[in-house]
This record gives sequence, structure tokens and C-alpha cells, in this order.
Amino acid sequence: LFTLDVVLETPMFIEDLETPEEGELYQALERDQSQDNVSVLTLQNLEVLQILEEPQAEGVQTGQEGPPPPQKRALILKIDPQDAVVLKYLRDSVGTIDVALRSPTNNTLFNVQPVNVNYLALRYGIVVPQPLER
Repeated sequence: LFTLDVVLETPMFIEDLETPEEGELYQALERDQSQDNVSVLTLQNLEVLQILEEPQAEGVQTGQEGPPPPQKRALILKIDPQDAVVLKYLRDSVGTIDVALRSPTNNTLFNVQPVNVNYLALRYGIVVPQPLER
């Protein structure tokens, strides 16, 4: 799963919407869409060969209150060369990567749509509030 702030080359047009209600909602959402966060599902069905975890230092006091800092982890993946290049690009870009692990017996490939603020507003019927008049 990858999220990146991108420049949208083709904004969502009202004629692409499926229902008149979506059109009304879209008109309320009109704003500068030149940059927007977009989340996508990228690489699927990568085999995890090993999970490496940083060893916990025993008996070390940090002198700070609260939970200890998160333990660092690394995944060793079985990945073809093109997917490795995609993964490198995603890691080197300014976006955020999250890894979702699933059962090793689940090999389903998912076809999901990229998500941005317009997608969320249309799917959940979010109405942008109007500014208050003075």
C-alpha cells in the first residue's frame, strides 16, 4: 500500500460520475485538484522469506517515560527484478509505504481503485461545509 502526494493530470470530470446525486456532491467538492494524496495497492503476492527483528537491549533504561521505541523490522522478500525496481522507486519517493501481510494460503489478486479525497467523499457522501458568513 503506497500513498503519494501527486499532481493530478486529469481531474475527475462530472460526466464520469454514475448518478445525479454524485454530480451534486461533486459540485460541492470542486477545488484546486492540482495536488492531492493518492493511495494505491501496488505489489501483491510477494513471498516473505524471513522477518528480521532488531534485538531488544536487555536491562537498558532510556530514562524516558512511556513505551519503549518501536523495534526495527526488515522483510526479506522473494521478488522478481521488475517488482524490485518498483519497490525501490516507492521507497525512494516522498510517499509512505505500508505492508499488509495475509495468510500464505491466500493468493487472490485484488483489483482496487486508487483512493483520494474525491473518492472518499463520493463513496461516503461527505459534504464539504460552507464557510460561515460574517
